[in-house]
Amino acid sequence: MGRKKTRWIFEKELSLGFYAILLICCWTLIVLGSIVWRLNQITQEKVSLAEEIARSHVEQDLVLREWNIRHGWIYTPVTPTNPPNQLLNLPERDIVTPSGKTLTAMNSASMFRQIYDSAPEKSAYRSRLTSLTPLRPENAPDPWEKQALRQLQQGKDEVGGMFNLNGKLCFRLMRPLRATARCLLCHNQDTFVQGAVVGGISASLLMDSLVGTWEKNRSAILLAHGFLWFLGVVGISVGAQKMHTRIRAKQEVETALRQSELNYRILVGNIPALVYRGYADGRVDFVDDKVEKLTGYTQEQFSSGQIKWPEIILPEDREECKRILIEALKSDRFYRREYRLRKKDGNILWVAERSQIVCDSLGKIDFVSGVMFDISLQKEMEQSLIESERFWKTLLKAVGVGVVLTDQADGKIAEVNPQALSMLGYKREQLLGQQHLRFFVEDEEQMTPGDNKKARTRRSEGQLITASGKLIPIWKVSAPLEIGGTLYLLESFVDLTDQRRAELALTKANTKLQAMIVEVRQTNNEINLISQMVEMLQVCSNLEEAFPIVGQFVHRLFPEVSGALYLINSSSNLLTPVSHWGETLAGEQIFSPADCWALRQGKQYLSGTGQSPGFNLKCPHIAGREEGSHFCLPLTGQGETLGLLYLEKVRTDSGKASEGGKDQNLNFSKPQQRLASSLAEQISLSLANLKLRETLRHQAIRDPLTGLFNRRYLQETLDREIHRAQRKNANLGVVMLDIDHFKQFNDLNGHEAGDKLLAVFGRYLKNSIRAEDIACRYGGEEFTLIIPEITSSFLLERAEAIREGTKDLVVHHQGRVLGTITISMGLSFYPEHGNTGEKLLAKADEALYRAKNSGRNRVVMASG
Repeated sequence: MGRKKTRWIFEKELSLGFYAILLICCWTLIVLGSIVWRLNQITQEKVSLAEEIARSHVEQDLVLREWNIRHGWIYTPVTPTNPPNQLLNLPERDIVTPSGKTLTAMNSASMFRQIYDSAPEKSAYRSRLTSLTPLRPENAPDPWEKQALRQLQQGKDEVGGMFNLNGKLCFRLMRPLRATARCLLCHNQDTFVQGAVVGGISASLLMDSLVGTWEKNRSAILLAHGFLWFLGVVGISVGAQKMHTRIRAKQEVETALRQSELNYRILVGNIPALVYRGYADGRVDFVDDKVEKLTGYTQEQFSSGQIKWPEIILPEDREECKRILIEALKSDRFYRREYRLRKKDGNILWVAERSQIVCDSLGKIDFVSGVMFDISLQKEMEQSLIESERFWKTLLKAVGVGVVLTDQADGKIAEVNPQALSMLGYKREQLLGQQHLRFFVEDEEQMTPGDNKKARTRRSEGQLITASGKLIPIWKVSAPLEIGGTLYLLESFVDLTDQRRAELALTKANTKLQAMIVEVRQTNNEINLISQMVEMLQVCSNLEEAFPIVGQFVHRLFPEVSGALYLINSSSNLLTPVSHWGETLAGEQIFSPADCWALRQGKQYLSGTGQSPGFNLKCPHIAGREEGSHFCLPLTGQGETLGLLYLEKVRTDSGKASEGGKDQNLNFSKPQQRLASSLAEQISLSLANLKLRETLRHQAIRDPLTGLFNRRYLQETLDREIHRAQRKNANLGVVMLDIDHFKQFNDLNGHEAGDKLLAVFGRYLKNSIRAEDIACRYGGEEFTLIIPEITSSFLLERAEAIREGTKDLVVHHQGRVLGTITISMGLSFYPEHGNTGEKLLAKADEALYRAKNSGRNRVVMASG
């Protein structure tokens, strides 16, 4: 048996280890699958971003071409790098100014070619004009451009995709160029047909420029998934270890139960009573082997349901038995009854039953268990003892329970059987003649309902006083007897010690089971609340929406705990509370990370009453608290510290004492500490994801050089602001402004100085507008302002103030101060100049053009 048990334990442990390894493998596959999926998603996002960048540049080129075509052509000085265009058939292609300077006409194609040629060699973005019938050999298309041009001629509006260009991965995009009426003034009408696709703008964007961002995202994903995988493996390992411990404990309990059952069966086999367990319908599923001797029926016949116990009770006794059972249900569910059975051979048997009814939580009978004594002999003795005292004494010695015969006249013991001597620990001669009350303590409250001292037979629970002074619980039956004209009291009793011990063990096991159920329910509730919090945080659009959600869920998880969520301000490097719950917090509300031991150590820190015996060093930011426990948990995500989750249990005026004057519990229990750690991890991950999403959105709508909103955001916002102005019946101003002579500034000072000027001018614009105004970089040196809820006169005043302030801008570059600049501004006004964003921009652009032609450095309001 020992070898079988050892092998069973080994198989259980091996099976548990196998399933733990299998679960770790499954978890690893899930994490790897998530990594592959996320990396693929980032790759797709990179391609989409490249397509958006290329499309933005091409659209800007098309707008510039449209502007050039609208104005016909421009005259530029003739230089070695800008000779007359021999392919341009114009009567006034070359003109001479009054000062003698030779100028040559430049159409849109020439302008674009010079712009493209002036782009830096290392620029990530390249574009050019090409055609299937180029006038210039250098405009001949490469193989991809030929295929794209054919698709454009077939009616496609755009052709793009990922391709290798000179051994480098690029995103290429082409838009069609259609012949206009202006084009026919210069080109052969046999070759150029108005509206036909004559070529295209080909743009190429090197993907190497986006690799840095992609690599950072990939590293963050790998780090996050690695950390998540590690947490999963640790969780599985800890769970497997706990399961192993529980299996061991269960095995020990089962071994103890088997031993207890063996002892119980030995005890049951030795007592002169029938032990059983039955049910309300009369079935008996457990009965010891004495039942066959008692009734003639086998154990199998009862356990299989062939014979039910009420069927062998004499019909005239059944009603009384049922009545006693019903009365017991109404009281303490314990009953005693005597009735007659018809044995299998037809003989009649008297039994005395002592049973306990066990009910379920709804009050219905679950089962009935107890013992039965064959009292047929007792019934016969009541008649035969009158005739034969010797027969009675012989019978006393044969009974398997303790029996004492007492003379009712003086209360002295007249006879005692060996079983009683064994239980009491006396010799026979020491007991005879002694008062029987010295050895029995009777419990009046445990008498059978309806019994009393004057009854013929009395049954009760009591205690037996042994020679060593020990009290043994017993079940006693007392019956009066008359022998030879003398009245005696026959007392038989059995030891209830083992039964009481078993009942106590059962009660303890049930209490422990109930406590485990409560703990499991609480754990499930906590897991559900954390899951709900994570789901809510995932759908938040920004951090401000997340803060009250965190506060509400933390308060639900720790209703008796106060606390706050702190976030680190990156500019001031101070922690500021963004959400709090419970009682008003004491201590510093804004503090440095150096004032918290948890942030210094990079791990959770618990201090306060009873938490760290012999060591109670508090964080400086909570030094004002004198009593209680303080729990600081750092919030970290993607390699940086985001903030702090702070929990505290402190003495309050409403909770100085409870339950008899004892102090309230101010300590964090181990389960609460584990819950707080898990909660902090989930909050960290959620806040890090939100912060990352906000960063990506900022990058998508901001111009990186000036910090202003980009043209894409302008297009999204302008229509929204117009709709808002319509709802409010308000006005809206649009300002288009351009830095005068910016190309000359670039040629004179260099492109780096030009970028520096744009950055300084962008900051100047942000500082010169209201909080509700919107400043955007429209493209190049051109900017746009959206100014809601403003009058036309105030719009002119604001524009003039910005123009005047521009003269005072000081730009430092490479140790020198660059020259001053001026700007030209065109204004349009809603609703006078249009009710759509496109119309307002067009009107503002026309006004800007008039400002340029009027001498620059001025503000012009749109007309019409």
